[in-house]
Amino acid sequence: MRTLSTLTVVVILILAAGSASAENFRQDYNKMDTYMPPDNIPASSGRAALHLSPMYLEIHRINEATTESERKLLVKLAASQDEDEVMQIVYRLERLETERQIDVLKVKIRYSKISGQYDQAFRLQRELLMILQRDQAPPM
Repeated sequence: MRTLSTLTVVVILILAAGSASAENFRQDYNKMDTYMPPDNIPASSGRAALHLSPMYLEIHRINEATTESERKLLVKLAASQDEDEVMQIVYRLERLETERQIDVLKVKIRYSKISGQYDQAFRLQRELLMILQRDQAPPM
């Protein structure tokens, strides 16, 4: 118990010292420095290009397609009047995320095998199997 109280006092002192030094720092801070650009910025020598791997581009396309499908389903849901149709649309909306996860894992598995990372591919396959088993489980 004595160690706990000593530790508590030490932590409180550290926090108090930190906040006191932060207040001093804030008072000494010159606000004009934040608005004036530094003089030593090097001139731009050209354009920079970002090169993404094909795997990330495929995953990006999957995410975009899922977002577009979700948008279309939400528009259809807003316009729907039939209860059965509403239930089908809601079910489809619930399935979108699972399908996205499965598609992304398939892409990752394929690229892991291509790059020779078979242990990572095996772990991803197990994760895919868990998602599929969870998806097939009866609803509660």
